[in-house]
Amino acid sequence: MNKTLCRVISALLSIIVLQIVCSATSYEGTTFYYENGKEITVFDNHLSYDEKKMIADYFAYGTIESEKSSIECNTRSSILCTLFGHDLTTTYVREITHNAYPDSPKCLRSEYECTYCTRSSCDYIENKLIYSVRISTCHG
Repeated sequence: MNKTLCRVISALLSIIVLQIVCSATSYEGTTFYYENGKEITVFDNHLSYDEKKMIADYFAYGTIESEKSSIECNTRSSILCTLFGHDLTTTYVREITHNAYPDSPKCLRSEYECTYCTRSSCDYIENKLIYSVRISTCHG
């Protein structure tokens, strides 16, 4: 009885540990590199490449690039958002600014919580700085 109980507990613990490891490794990020020395990684498995690019552009330039022109964020809102409020979701963004400082460590890594509206006709994005630290291990 004790051997069977130990085997069952061991199997359950193995399954739990395996699920934690698999879920941690499946959270992928897409990295975008910009000429202004910024390297931006958007972490979200449910966003399309274009949606990740839009968020990264916001962090790199402070604007969202539309098809016709560059518009300031939080200016365009859909009628649905006006009537029912934004359909918000949250993701995480890592921004590395290469050569941000003249002395070592030269680079700056910042982690943000990014909240955005998922409606395609809305440009609402809000970010909250989680932490920021100077690093010297970057390639910039």
